[in-house]
Amino acid sequence: MHHKTLLITLLISFKGFSTGYIDTLDVAPNVDSVYAHYVQSHKSEVFEGFTIQLFSGDRDNANKVRAKVVGLDLGEARVIYKAPNFKVHVGAFPTTLMAEQERQRWLAEFPDAFVVQTLVPLYPIEFPNAAAQDSLVAPQDSLE
Repeated sequence: MHHKTLLITLLISFKGFSTGYIDTLDVAPNVDSVYAHYVQSHKSEVFEGFTIQLFSGDRDNANKVRAKVVGLDLGEARVIYKAPNFKVHVGAFPTTLMAEQERQRWLAEFPDAFVVQTLVPLYPIEFPNAAAQDSLVAPQDSLE
């Protein structure tokens, strides 16, 4: 009886191994492109950052504040609805320090402006025309 059980167990084990397992390291080449597409399609258009809030209240006044910002050529303003108020935001900053520095510019026209941490839209990184020279780069040797 003991030999029959051992023989049946070996047959079942051999049958299980002979079906062939799929090696997870042997991935089809198109899977990488599918993953890349998935990552690209799920990129966020916003990030957790800081913005300057100029106004909070009803829709009509929020639109008037936005029109004032655009009319004074002060930049672009976003009207955001967070129940129960409409808010006017300007700027998108990764740090509170950068937002506070920019807020100083807005205080002349909007003395109640303050910095808010929230989801802000991604913005393009702009480099100045005359970028500061990197102090870690060795100066080039002269050919004398």
